[in-house]
Amino acid sequence: MLIRIFLVTALVLSLSACDSNNDGASDSADKERTTSADKAASKIDDKIAKEVNKELSDEARFGKDMRKKGCELLTPKLVADTFGVPEAELKQHKIMGCLYRWDKGDQTLEAQLTMLRAHKSERRAARWFGNATKDLTKEEMAAQMQMVKKRVKKRKEIDTKLKKDTADKMVDVATDMLGDGVSYEDVAGIGDQARINTRDGTLWVRVANLTFTVAGYKGKKMEDPKYSPADMRNIK
Repeated sequence: MLIRIFLVTALVLSLSACDSNNDGASDSADKERTTSADKAASKIDDKIAKEVNKELSDEARFGKDMRKKGCELLTPKLVADTFGVPEAELKQHKIMGCLYRWDKGDQTLEAQLTMLRAHKSERRAARWFGNATKDLTKEEMAAQMQMVKKRVKKRKEIDTKLKKDTADKMVDVATDMLGDGVSYEDVAGIGDQARINTRDGTLWVRVANLTFTVAGYKGKKMEDPKYSPADMRNIK
């Protein structure tokens, strides 16, 4: 858990370095303005000032091209340094973000950055983040998955009864795997917002108008689940 948070913190710092709109001159300019500000302005109520600072920007700090830069953010060196493995032994896969794998003896490592998305504005990113990391009870999750079923069946490629039945069963499997629902906890000090999925340990992060998830595991190899597609026949 702490290792994962360290990994994300380092990643967020690298994002700050990517921000071409910021430079060292801004800090000194701000101090100058504060020093020369009218005394009356300094009497503005602190509470109002805090609310103003909380307002979200309608601008996009990061462009859409960021979604292709998963491995530029989660670099092999960052993963190697965080988990204490040789950088040269990491296997990199650019699959829906960036994934690293490493195996040695009975030890394995998997670290990934996924769902990297630059939203049109910071405001929209915050709204999306809030919806994506919303706690859901078992009943709420089941209701949401039923909506997924309906949307899937409307897709043009799901054009036969067999395909529709298969899609239904796949959604049922996903619903069953989610068990008692999903919950998140806030994680302080990472980006503008960060929440961890208490079920699988995935960290969800927002930095300005950019959102992404990070997950990592290092330890003993886990046995593959004894599951066969034929098991789906038992789902009612």
